[in-house]
Amino acid sequence: MSMTWTTLGKDKAGRRLQEDSARMAQRMGLYGDSGAFSYHQLDLSDGRVEAAVCATAWGSFNFQMVMSMSYHQEPIPKRTPRFRIPGKTLTAAQHDVPSTDATYTAVCQFWLVVFDMNYLYYFERSVSISSAVAIFQRLLGWADALPAGVGRDEHNPDHVLNIHIWFHTAIIDLFRPFEHEFPQPKLPAFAGVNATPKAVISASIEQLKRLVYQYRAHCESSKYSIIWQSGMLYLVNYILRDLSSNESQFYFLLCMRGYQHLARYMPFVSGIVQSLIVMTNRQGGSLTANTQRLLKEVRDESRRSREFFSAYPVDLEMVARDPFSASLEKLTSRFQEEPSGASQREVSESGTLPDGWKGSVEDLTTTLSKFEDD
Repeated sequence: MSMTWTTLGKDKAGRRLQEDSARMAQRMGLYGDSGAFSYHQLDLSDGRVEAAVCATAWGSFNFQMVMSMSYHQEPIPKRTPRFRIPGKTLTAAQHDVPSTDATYTAVCQFWLVVFDMNYLYYFERSVSISSAVAIFQRLLGWADALPAGVGRDEHNPDHVLNIHIWFHTAIIDLFRPFEHEFPQPKLPAFAGVNATPKAVISASIEQLKRLVYQYRAHCESSKYSIIWQSGMLYLVNYILRDLSSNESQFYFLLCMRGYQHLARYMPFVSGIVQSLIVMTNRQGGSLTANTQRLLKEVRDESRRSREFFSAYPVDLEMVARDPFSASLEKLTSRFQEEPSGASQREVSESGTLPDGWKGSVEDLTTTLSKFEDD
């Protein structure tokens, strides 16, 4: 129910339900090592009961961490689950083939690392390069230990791609506070002149480009799942810094087409689209004809959406300094204030392929819109 309210653009109601869920889990003794409650009354020697308790504890915790990461806020639970991670009893062979069970085990382990990161950043407000490096080492250790069935390849199912999208967005959040420092601090635990926060963020952005393209090209759930959209959001925030290259405009189109389709099913996504249009207009610069045409389409479609009352952060550069101005609620209100033609800007007719682009010309011009319509 919390997620439903959130995707309707009413996350204040969703937040109340999220807090209720966390309190319920704490009353049940699912988190931490407090002495107590109903789990003592359960027969955990019964395998079915024990499996249900583990699934409930980790399902609740994982949801809390998705929301903590999405809203750049401290985790509501201040302790992690006290029960084993589901799936840890799977054999090595079972982990080496793609399955939701193996992915679920991996994602629980991932959220444990992100819990420590978000607790440090948003609750203790303690941000230092040494703590960031320590978390980064744990994230890399988690990635290195992934079984074959959850590792990256060109044929990953959607549930595996989701976890890798989260991995790279977490790295970007981890080093964002240090990205604009000059001179760039070196990451002491890593060799090489390029071991800096800015270089690490750039590397994760490059990975997100491939992940988002792969998800949109091959996953049916790209048409209706909200979970993966964080990859598009982080990517658009980054490429809006410079839309002058053909490659940047391609990935901008790729993401906005993805949002355009999702917005037809989720009102909340219309708010993200409106917010990104405001951010695009604010950046200025010329746009290709394809990009200009897309902006007009999504602007006209999203105007049918109602007002949004959501603190969801869309402008990721601004969220640490001014969370309200970075929010969907504020940006969509600015969208409604703009005249209908506000996105009419200088159009570039450049049709050359972006440097290093390995796809076809058709992919570049349609940005998978044909795939979506089929």
